[in-house]
Amino acid sequence: MITSSSSIADSYKASGGCTCKKSKCLKLYCQCFAMSATCGPKCRCQSCNNTSMHIDEIDMARRTILERNPMAFEDKFKRSSLSVQSSSSSRRPVIGRVNKWGCKCRKSFCLKKYCECFQ
Repeated sequence: MITSSSSIADSYKASGGCTCKKSKCLKLYCQCFAMSATCGPKCRCQSCNNTSMHIDEIDMARRTILERNPMAFEDKFKRSSLSVQSSSSSRRPVIGRVNKWGCKCRKSFCLKKYCECFQ
């Protein structure tokens, strides 16, 4: 299961939900499925199987994904506290999110918006 809190899933669902068309919301690129949450009323997906009525299918899809990648449902980011030098020469901690495994940007050096590291 995913290690992120349910408040992240709730805030995502409030923003509009997923828009899956052919995957039946049982693939990792469905944001609801990747967060181990079921699709809600604000999701605009078509022929969705990520609902409470299809628990068996959801469990089977998760098991097959976890067989291939045991860390598939874990959060990609970890919290890190960095100490930043301010103008008054006192260090203050800044809490940010750092990608655990790194991204695969070679040419853009994480300067494009599609990169997970871009801030």
